[in-house]
Amino acid sequence: MLPIKQGQEATVEHIMLAASRYPITPENIRLPNQSHNHIALIFEQLAFFGHLRQLENGEYIRA
Repeated sequence: MLPIKQGQEATVEHIMLAASRYPITPENIRLPNQSHNHIALIFEQLAFFGHLRQLENGEYIRA
């Protein structure tokens, strides 16, 4: 299981739900109190642990 920091569960759920519906990029996710860099880091972590797959065009889908 992905080690999720306390309080980040909702952010990860939001990303995973969106990625299961259509290809997304970190720029597509806008959440209050979350910087673009932090969201991009979460995307990289989810891809590293096999939860997201990065497409050739830079978009992500749920693995």
